[in-house]
Amino acid sequence: MGTPSSAKLPRGLRNNNPLNIRKNPNNKWQGAAKGNDPEFETFANCVWGVRAAFIIIRNYLKNPKLPAKTIAGIISRWAPPSENNTSAYISRVCQLALVNANDKADFANKSMMCSLVKAMIIVENGKQYESFVPSSTIERAYDLALHQ
Repeated sequence: MGTPSSAKLPRGLRNNNPLNIRKNPNNKWQGAAKGNDPEFETFANCVWGVRAAFIIIRNYLKNPKLPAKTIAGIISRWAPPSENNTSAYISRVCQLALVNANDKADFANKSMMCSLVKAMIIVENGKQYESFVPSSTIERAYDLALHQ
């Protein structure tokens, strides 16, 4: 079986935005690229798209007003019930990342954060596309986000 054409890839992969970050005029993302998607950001490559996701997650964890200190809290904010089956999303991410929903998220724990984001990418795009964003890309994006 060959590689699917880019037109057949999930939206997040076509946009180099595998976590489907919505456009927001207040965000001036490093690595952003002009795209045709009216709703979701487009990045020059997946490293920049994943880096943006790490920055958003880090901001969730830093914000004292948001109760997103656990895996479930992060995902509830990322994939709210108004747009998603949030409980199914949490369950699948926890299964894939080998974490519990009530585990405290620690941004300084690179292994935990990379596992979490990898699992979220799979949920967003489908297990069949897991190899399209390799662990090395996710780890590089995490490293870039640390220096933001």
